[in-house]
Amino acid sequence: MAFRPYRDQEIRGYSSLLRSFFPEQFKTVPRTIVWSIIFFLDLTVVVLAGYYWGLLSSENTNLNLFLCLAAVFGLFWLQGFVWYKFVKLFR
Repeated sequence: MAFRPYRDQEIRGYSSLLRSFFPEQFKTVPRTIVWSIIFFLDLTVVVLAGYYWGLLSSENTNLNLFLCLAAVFGLFWLQGFVWYKFVKLFR
């Protein structure tokens, strides 16, 4: 394993990028854990739907894979947005 002196700063950079894209999901460690489970459930649902509708067949795999990933991230962002609006109503 090579010595990488700035690895912690690199990891913090990635986490700040995730926090800027998904601010509600990465505020605390428990929220990160719960939203990670939700993300994997979204990923599972989108992949299963992709196979069911034939999007992940052998034709145009790269484009379909990109569309599935965009759907996962879009769904994840939308869930965070709706959750934030829901919580804001009761604060």
